[in-house]
Amino acid sequence: MTLDPTATHLPVFESLFRRYPIKTVLEFGCGMFSTAMFVNAGCDVTSIEMQNKPWYDKVKAELPTVDLRLALGPFEWEELVLKPRYDLIFVDGHRDSRPECLEWAKAHTDLIVAHDTEHPYYGWDRANMDGFRVKIHKELSPWTTVWEIL
Repeated sequence: MTLDPTATHLPVFESLFRRYPIKTVLEFGCGMFSTAMFVNAGCDVTSIEMQNKPWYDKVKAELPTVDLRLALGPFEWEELVLKPRYDLIFVDGHRDSRPECLEWAKAHTDLIVAHDTEHPYYGWDRANMDGFRVKIHKELSPWTTVWEIL
């Protein structure tokens, strides 16, 4: 199977949506593939765009039902008021804060997904994911990793 490199997480999400009753989603880094999929699945979606105002504007125009937040930079998201719990948190945002997003997500969900996990420059090793079972999906590149609470 060949997919756009920015959509290789979609088969993983399809599988998760078959297994779990996912209704609330937080995503670090909005995208036309992931965000649209969550909306089409009937989820209440909060999405944080961390890198590009024109991209934020495009997604906001095309997916107006999304609670889309603009927090440009690696750590500006920490100033946002977010819900205490989500059914799923997707980490695909700013390069420099993906491990910190994982760490934050651990206290706010039982199910975390991250994209581009084969790339060490994201600093994935900075996140302590103790207490979670990990499954790395290498079938499509970039890889997608799922952490589920033990």
